[in-house]
Amino acid sequence: SRLAQPVADRMRALCRVHGAVSPALAGIESFTERLIGTLERHLAAGSAAGGGPQPYLLGGVPCRADFALYGPLWAHLYRDPHSRAMFDGAPHVVRWFERLHGHAADAAFTQLAARDATAAPASTSPDSASGSAAKFLPDDEVPETLDPLFRALFDEQWPFLQLACAAVDEHAAAHPDAARTPRAFGYA
Repeated sequence: SRLAQPVADRMRALCRVHGAVSPALAGIESFTERLIGTLERHLAAGSAAGGGPQPYLLGGVPCRADFALYGPLWAHLYRDPHSRAMFDGAPHVVRWFERLHGHAADAAFTQLAARDATAAPASTSPDSASGSAAKFLPDDEVPETLDPLFRALFDEQWPFLQLACAAVDEHAAAHPDAARTPRAFGYA
């Protein structure tokens, strides 16, 4: 439509800035599939102490890490009809989305997988200290099932961070009086 086209054009132009260009797409999709699979295995494994699916990354309540992963996965992939199929084999991730999005506790959403008693904690409120489902894992445990997730994120992001730091250092050396750095490096 005439109204949507300018927005679509701006979004397409951002793909280049974010590195989502044809030569990189296969790698981006492969990494995303591995990330979703690793997250699915973690959420399905549950805690060693409690058994059953793990409602959130670190126990029975969400933490900042849940939302840090949820935001881009939900907004950029799950809501997009083209990439939603990446989640077909990840029912625990979909339930996790629903819990984090608040649908699991919303009476208006009666047909969600997160309503399955085995998939959702009894309470997601941090104020509810009665029931182990509403707590972080004991002794601030970070489950070993998250190690592959950390490794995948580190392996994927560290080379980029090194290049970004080098670009900032190069810019600072070339422009010692500059008060700011450009929003992006390497683009004309």
